[in-house]
Amino acid sequence: MNATQTVPVTAQMLDVPGAHLYHEVRGRGPLVVLVAAPMDARAFAPLADLLATDHTVLTTDPRGINRSPVDDPDRDSTSGPGRDWSSMTGPGSGWSSKRSTG
Repeated sequence: MNATQTVPVTAQMLDVPGAHLYHEVRGRGPLVVLVAAPMDARAFAPLADLLATDHTVLTTDPRGINRSPVDDPDRDSTSGPGRDWSSMTGPGSGWSSKRSTG
């Protein structure tokens, strides 16, 4: 893939207790999740595009970062990331072997 090619990206919001999580999905194949705080999804875009040739790649703006607002900005937002990621990828999230394999 050269610098002018882009991979189609689907941007979505997921409502979780206390926040609204922005995330992007691209590619098809086994699921790879790229996330780190305080980085947002944009920081992972070049790597995500490369991986998306043979993987489904999920990138996110973590709780309280950029496009993932929290309901109460004065409350500590660092206590929920594990639950947030589980909400995106765990049972009942819509990720299945059918969706994530090519």
